[in-house]
Amino acid sequence: MNNNYTKGLNIIKNEVLTIPKSSGIYKMIDNLGNILYVGKAKNLKKRVKSYSKLNNQSQRILRMISQVNSLDIIITNSEVEALLLESNLIKKHKPRYNVLLKDDKSFPNILLTSGHKFPQIKKHRGRKSEKGFYFGPFSSAGSVNRSIDALQKGFLIRNCTDNVFKLRTRPCLQFQIKRCTAPCVGLVSENSYKKQIDQAKTFLSGNSDQIKKEFAKKMEECSDELDFENAAVWRNKIRALSNIQSFQNINVKGLGDADIIAIFQNYGKVAVNISFMRSGSNFGDHTYFMSHLSEMKPENLVAEFLSQFYENKIPPKEIIVSQLPSNLTLISDALSSLVDYNIKIVCPQKGLKKKLIDSSILNAEISLNRKISEDNKTNKIFDELSSIFKIKNDINRIEVYDNSHIQGKFAVGAMIVSNKDGFDKSSYRKYNLSVNSNITGGNDYNMMKEVINRRFRNSLSKKLNNNLPDLILIDGGRGHLNTVVKSLTELKLDYIKVCAISKGIDRNAGREQFHLVGQKTFTLKHNSSVMFFLQKLRDEAHRFAITAHRLKRKKSISYNKIDEIEGIGNIKKNALLKYFGSAKEVSKASINDLMKVEGISKNVAQKINDFFTNE
Repeated sequence: MNNNYTKGLNIIKNEVLTIPKSSGIYKMIDNLGNILYVGKAKNLKKRVKSYSKLNNQSQRILRMISQVNSLDIIITNSEVEALLLESNLIKKHKPRYNVLLKDDKSFPNILLTSGHKFPQIKKHRGRKSEKGFYFGPFSSAGSVNRSIDALQKGFLIRNCTDNVFKLRTRPCLQFQIKRCTAPCVGLVSENSYKKQIDQAKTFLSGNSDQIKKEFAKKMEECSDELDFENAAVWRNKIRALSNIQSFQNINVKGLGDADIIAIFQNYGKVAVNISFMRSGSNFGDHTYFMSHLSEMKPENLVAEFLSQFYENKIPPKEIIVSQLPSNLTLISDALSSLVDYNIKIVCPQKGLKKKLIDSSILNAEISLNRKISEDNKTNKIFDELSSIFKIKNDINRIEVYDNSHIQGKFAVGAMIVSNKDGFDKSSYRKYNLSVNSNITGGNDYNMMKEVINRRFRNSLSKKLNNNLPDLILIDGGRGHLNTVVKSLTELKLDYIKVCAISKGIDRNAGREQFHLVGQKTFTLKHNSSVMFFLQKLRDEAHRFAITAHRLKRKKSISYNKIDEIEGIGNIKKNALLKYFGSAKEVSKASINDLMKVEGISKNVAQKINDFFTNE
């Protein structure tokens, strides 16, 4: 037996003695406390015991066994519950040896709210916790925004928030450009507005032809009565609704709500393409790439994808797949437990659904081939970076730092992370910096020092040591470089390569200069792929930093003393500001004057007066 597996194997064998024969999940953990693998089982004892048979394991699992230091289990009431818990833990911890979805994103929906007598239309992303009518998902935010814009033209539904709605005293621009009927100021009755909402729901539910026929009839009636102005209004509504259908590039009659999922494997990599069909309309597709796949069968890949993808998304009634998943019944039951209807998973062999699957397979193949080509280019660039910056080991993680401020005010530090899969946005960090120590002109070096110290102050912990970068890029000159290197030396991290990037002559892109410790400043060919890559990293760090800075500045500008008064929310604050004109005038007001404001009782007025009196 290989000595590398002995320790892990013995730990597993010892743990098996106390593990029950119940359903649940198990976690393999290394000596740093990192979760290596999460698995589920109907019989935990039997499943964990199977790892002690080394001859039946893949190379991936053998590597995992060699790193096992402990094992943890969680008992569940059923195998379905175990499957759902497994998916949740894989999403949360991203274990190294589990099959993982890369770029797992939530998809936007259109939401017609139901908590208000005049419902609002808006874009919604994430869990469907808010009450209302959801329509989607859409594959991109852009398609949602275009659809909402067209729906407003077609049905004149408000898109303002409830707070804005309450404070309106006259119609806004949306009314003037005929995208809203101005329910905020009573220009439309509740019943008439409800009819607008019902028509929108009917349209979104797939009965678009019925609504367009109604609108066409109205247009003809106006035309017959020589009311050409209103006829043009109905014509524009029909055009807007037709425009929505043009976004949905494939429309399939007879197919309700379904997701179409197809996998394509090549060169040891796998792409999974998913298309969203709702009420017979195609709302776009998205391709995922999965890791740790070379040893897995297609049916297991589909099972893993379904379990992870729908862990935080609502599944449709029908899921059409290119390959039936292993544990078909278990996965169907698990997904059905998330909703109040049964989920049907099918693998068509002929007909319309088979054509849709074939189209999805082609999209997956094209995306995978493009991904492989991009990966090859990225690997070449990373190899060149290792050579340019004289880094002996492979570069797996690059961190880029930048600061943004106005002479020390609203100072924000930013860190972005890039690896061979692209930008790792889940690892981005922003640091609100000490304004007091930086307020006189803005000491950029001290700001950078603060960011570096806060980023790496706990780096000596073995558990956190795994996330250290192989290369640090700083937006700045040699002064910034010396500041960062000094901080890293104090933290005993001076082995990490650091490079400062400064603008070249006339601050032109393409003439950037690179500064390294112990080397003369140099530049790269302005049209080289490495130069473009480094510019891209620097620009992304700058974008992230300045966005955080602007948000901080905006919050500061909109802030006033009234925000500090307990029990005063936005509605009462806006009413006070509207009545008195400013927070300063509110502070001077007597209790009787405060009570003249709508919504301000005697107790609230007393609280406001006490706050400013005791300030």
